[in-house]
Amino acid sequence: MELETHERADRIWGYLATGNYFDVLGVQPALGRLFKQSDDLHPGESPYAVLSYNAWQSRFGADPAIVGKTIRINRHPYAVLGVAPRDFHGIELFYWPEVWVPMMMEPKIEVGNDWLDNRMTWNTFVVGRIKPGVTPAQAGADLNAIAAELTRQFPVENDRLHFKLSKPG
Repeated sequence: MELETHERADRIWGYLATGNYFDVLGVQPALGRLFKQSDDLHPGESPYAVLSYNAWQSRFGADPAIVGKTIRINRHPYAVLGVAPRDFHGIELFYWPEVWVPMMMEPKIEVGNDWLDNRMTWNTFVVGRIKPGVTPAQAGADLNAIAAELTRQFPVENDRLHFKLSKPG
């Protein structure tokens, strides 16, 4: 992604995340709010951003009034909803995003590479929590029952689809 500040435009690491991403991970904002499911319903209609704590400090001078301001990502305006907590870096170990935007903004973030509606894409990670009382083996079996059904419904796209549970990162 390209993030513009009043000083310049820089290439940054950012994430497209579903509306329930922060809820599933149990994250609470340091400032403002995080996007939610209702903010992520229709392609191109969710121009919202959540800044990482580090980006808020280093790129926006820890502006306490950043919530509600408009920033530019890939030359498009996005309203800042909030700032993630200081210790939250997403689910990967090595790539720490500076900004999160709703998944439905994918057509504006990855122009010309519209993978959101492409069944053949492998460009997503699925993250969830195991329900209390359910073992990892049971959860894996449930997911692979879904994989078998997807293979039945879409044999070309999901040939030999299999899920494996692992910890994020």
